[in-house]
Amino acid sequence: METIDKVFEVRLILETFLLRDAVDRWRQGLANPADLDLSIRQMEIAAKTDDRRASLRADIEFHRTICQASGNPISTTLWEGIARHVLIIFSLEAYRDSNLDAIAGQHLAFRDFILTAINKKLDLDDYRRALEDHILLVARAKRSRKA
Repeated sequence: METIDKVFEVRLILETFLLRDAVDRWRQGLANPADLDLSIRQMEIAAKTDDRRASLRADIEFHRTICQASGNPISTTLWEGIARHVLIIFSLEAYRDSNLDAIAGQHLAFRDFILTAINKKLDLDDYRRALEDHILLVARAKRSRKA
């Protein structure tokens, strides 16, 4: 459990900076936020076919798209190292929603947050809170049900 918490902690910090940089580049027209839609569509297809692996791959690809849009090759390389751990963690029931439709919906909502962020000035804490809500949503809900 402690190792998993550490992975999520590092992921959250890293993705906060990547998201900030990606939003800035999307705002400047240097990348296209519509690229996120492909991963969401893949999640929706995976939900229809109940393909958990495809859903997980699309989830990781969604976040990889943010990394690539950031234009930050060093942070993206670090994220790729964390992504391997995230794949393992998300294969555990306690850290991933069993409702694949809900996963697609969560990413759609997060994409909508990103589109809003492109059109207004947010600070680093805004990005961190949004990511924290997105990344830890399922784990928190499952933990509270067990308590």
